[in-house]
Amino acid sequence: MREISNTSITALGMPARHSRRATRGQLVEAFVAYIDALEARVEALEARTANAAPMTPAEAAAYARVNVETIRRAIRAGVLPTAGAVGRSPRVAREALDEWMAQTSRPLETPAPRRRRSRGRTSIEAVDAAWRELD
Repeated sequence: MREISNTSITALGMPARHSRRATRGQLVEAFVAYIDALEARVEALEARTANAAPMTPAEAAAYARVNVETIRRAIRAGVLPTAGAVGRSPRVAREALDEWMAQTSRPLETPAPRRRRSRGRTSIEAVDAAWRELD
């Protein structure tokens, strides 16, 4: 079995367990443990952001990458529900903002090919036709 040096294991953030050289099986075990730890961190982060405090319109605009006035218009129109207000400043829940973004975002499409306008009659043809009508 081919051995892999200790530096390749520590480069991935996984310390070598018993020796300066690790076999492929040891590397796989360490890598699986590392992936499991990463998944646990991602789940914890998602749980923390799911219960995040409501955002101000400016924070919501930065999150959605739109202008603040777009968020304010959506709130005034009743399209984007608020989670309450602090003073006169409305607060927007992240879940409501995600739903609003999913509803209002346009899919990326290739633009339709432009059609050339029909030329109709040229000015010379129109003048010729007018002369014929006079005759």
